[in-house]
Amino acid sequence: ITLLVGPKHKSFVVHKDLICTIIFFNSGFNSQFKERVEGEMHMPEDHPGTISLFVDWLYGEKVLEGNSQSHLDSLYHLYFFATKINKSDLMDASIDRIQHISNDVNRYIRPEMLKLVYENIPENSRLRVFNSRLYRYGLYQRHQKK
Repeated sequence: ITLLVGPKHKSFVVHKDLICTIIFFNSGFNSQFKERVEGEMHMPEDHPGTISLFVDWLYGEKVLEGNSQSHLDSLYHLYFFATKINKSDLMDASIDRIQHISNDVNRYIRPEMLKLVYENIPENSRLRVFNSRLYRYGLYQRHQKK
């Protein structure tokens, strides 16, 4: 099947048997929806970079490593996507990488991303709890340097 992602419809081809193990996709590709007939799903609100990480995870069952700020931002979007499709093991893999980068490489959440977390993630999620603590720690560290 084909996922057409973002406003430019970037194409990702994935095996139906694999992606349909996820209820979100199974509902689309094994029902009366047009996705079943056409063999493609339009995902204009999603970012190709996020779906690329998702497809890599889907086939390899791990989230690719990286230490840049842009990779960290992509991991947050991957977590948002995992929440959207209700895939808890992808949420866990995403937050594990986020925690690794934050703890080992000293990259922290930007205020804009923190805002997105609070706008898009349920209150009791591990990501919100982790980021509220991390943000407070960052504020504490800046205060200590003064």
